[in-house]
Amino acid sequence: MELKDIEKVKAIDLMTAKPVIASPDETLSVVIGRMKRKDVHEVLVVRDGEFLGLVSYDFLIRRRGLPPSTKVEHVLTHVTHVEDQTTLPQIAETVLSTGVRALPVKKKEKLIGVVSRTDLVRSILKFEELAELATDSVMSHSVQCVYENDMVSRARHLIQELEARSIPVIDEFEHLVGVVGLKDIAPLVIQPVKRGEDAGLETGPLDVEVKSIMSSPPISVTKDASISKVIKLMAKHDVSNIAVVEKDIPVGIVTQIDLVELLVRFRKGDEVYVQISGLEEGPEVYDAMYEMMGKTLRRIGKIVTPKVFNVHMTKYHTKGDSFKHSIRARMTTENEMYYARSHDWDLFSALEEMLDQLERNVKREKERRLDKRKRRKRS
Repeated sequence: MELKDIEKVKAIDLMTAKPVIASPDETLSVVIGRMKRKDVHEVLVVRDGEFLGLVSYDFLIRRRGLPPSTKVEHVLTHVTHVEDQTTLPQIAETVLSTGVRALPVKKKEKLIGVVSRTDLVRSILKFEELAELATDSVMSHSVQCVYENDMVSRARHLIQELEARSIPVIDEFEHLVGVVGLKDIAPLVIQPVKRGEDAGLETGPLDVEVKSIMSSPPISVTKDASISKVIKLMAKHDVSNIAVVEKDIPVGIVTQIDLVELLVRFRKGDEVYVQISGLEEGPEVYDAMYEMMGKTLRRIGKIVTPKVFNVHMTKYHTKGDSFKHSIRARMTTENEMYYARSHDWDLFSALEEMLDQLERNVKREKERRLDKRKRRKRS
């Protein structure tokens, strides 16, 4: 299939018609057992064919200690849905904007299936132009790892902070030795045990070393590997990210989100898709941030064509009542990706520094290309 036909791929072409579901009246212990048996991260909650929300490992790990008898209806997460004729780029944009790993698909208000991040990632293989891109063109260069001797509590904190499913594990020489994810941590946090006729939940310790639960050997690729190779490895090993290495040292990572973002580049419209994650502030703060980002993106737009702008924020409680803000940003254009990061006690100072850095990076790349053309002409 040619890339120009990407809008012809619809939700009904991608969806799984028989998703794993639960009733809102079922208990957490029953649903967790089903998630383990079916090897899924989330379950759709449905009553009489009506989609109500979903229950995920992410939520359960954050809400550690919930009673096993808790009804699903009290802990489900409400998410949006897509229609059966929603296009592939539109679905990708919805997945990015909501942060969910699966979207219910409806036809005339009836639930007919679910589209997951995995479904979206596999759809890339339909387009040779995308599938043969080098990993370097989509990977995140800012890879965060845990050491094999770190405690599992550290890994859990980092996974939640990054809103990821797994992260690389390195040894004291910073060589990649494994990967640890939600599936590895979940048995420690939510352990079903037999209590009469029903299963209950026990909370396990997190003060054990990462190497005791990590998956090894790790799956990795080099920068020049094709995206198709990455996608096939993800499917074969049932993982959501692949580390990119040079001499066994992680230099990047390709996640399902990176690949979904690739699809968003081809949605219709000239506006930049902006996503802010990790921020826990009021709407007035969001409005002020969007205004600052809009001004910078308009200036950058005179040099390159931004398509997707992701900003992730983390707040550190380091002294007294003060918080330090950390901002990581990635801007995807039609041909390149640009990165910037900053730290400051003041949120808007950190944002301003990040935006200035991003604009400098774009201008520097423009100058580099112009200089390269001049050298070619001379030769």
